[in-house]
Amino acid sequence: MGKQKVYIVTLLAPRGETGVQTHFNAFADIAWLNQVEVDIITPGKANMVMRGTLRRIGILLGWCKKEWGILWTRWVQYVLLLQLLYLRLRCHKTYKKTIYAQDPLSAKAALRLRNAGHALEIVLVLHFNISEAHEVIEKGYATKGSLLYRHFLKLEKEVLPRVDRLLFVSDFMRQQVQSRLPETMNIPTHVIPNFASIPNSQEADELHSESRDLISVGTLEPRKNQEFLLHVLVHAHRLGYRYQLTLVGDGPSRKRLEDLASELGLTQYVLFMGFQQNGASLIVHHRAYAHAARMESFGLVITEALASGKPVFAAPVGGIPEIFNDGVEGVFWDLDNPQRSAELLIEVLEDQDTYRNMCLAAKERYMKNFSPEVLGRKWLNAVVGSSDTELMEQTLAQTREYCS
Repeated sequence: MGKQKVYIVTLLAPRGETGVQTHFNAFADIAWLNQVEVDIITPGKANMVMRGTLRRIGILLGWCKKEWGILWTRWVQYVLLLQLLYLRLRCHKTYKKTIYAQDPLSAKAALRLRNAGHALEIVLVLHFNISEAHEVIEKGYATKGSLLYRHFLKLEKEVLPRVDRLLFVSDFMRQQVQSRLPETMNIPTHVIPNFASIPNSQEADELHSESRDLISVGTLEPRKNQEFLLHVLVHAHRLGYRYQLTLVGDGPSRKRLEDLASELGLTQYVLFMGFQQNGASLIVHHRAYAHAARMESFGLVITEALASGKPVFAAPVGGIPEIFNDGVEGVFWDLDNPQRSAELLIEVLEDQDTYRNMCLAAKERYMKNFSPEVLGRKWLNAVVGSSDTELMEQTLAQTREYCS
């Protein structure tokens, strides 16, 4: 295959608590195992003094208007990515270069350099829910039709039809994007579920050795809807089942959630652990995984729960129905009916046979559908674009070793 270099280009830090960061680090591990060199390029690697100065300007603009601050920050990120990517490309002139962009703005930077004469293959994976424009409305940063909202829609229309391949983590998202932008139907497309490694519980043993009932991992923000979990807990308590809940993650909703837990008399039953570097490793110390997001393009943490052999409780929204089956590996619950959801939770946790069967089914579904052994070679092939049979056999053998 010759020298192959994949540049993972992202606006995010190389490590963190988001599913996006989990995804590209897992992909990088598989690529390195198969002699494909990987370089993660992020604006955070730019000159610290320059970054600090530009960031302060963004903060000042944000004080005037939130949208202005976000737009300035994104422009800065774009310029920094251009600079960093240009410098890296000059260092690897003999390599076949693939840009693996984690968002449309990163892909735009790569397209700009290709237009300037650099030989690049550009692959874009879409992690967002519905669209980035939809997400900023959910976060309260913009309104429909506002400057920031239009910025995101324009960026999608400008970038998505020009990349070499589009990757989706769920068929739900493929349908959303292609219906909104029919021109993307001409782009080679892969729909591949996100994969997760079996969480290493060694760190969790030190942090959280006591067995608890429910756990939810993710940023504490309105979209993740953790308030629902507190109301489910209250209804379970009223029915005589004093379940405990662990919330792993931090974010803008933490104070509101802590206040609500206090108001509902749940303070001693809800553990706020904040951000944990390997939060998924804590799932194994709980009886079930609880998810309350109103929209997910996929839900990588749910596959991590399956990998831990735990039943999942989540709403059948977005790409979630593509991950597990209702009544088999978990339960679809109604986010508008916490009382009925509490009853469903009790039915599973208090019936030993049902609970045991769901645990076994969860682990089996993970092994068959979401393990690196099953999906690693598919992701590598989709990104590097190789149809080399020998490479695929080598990938399969090495991902087996990776899994073990």
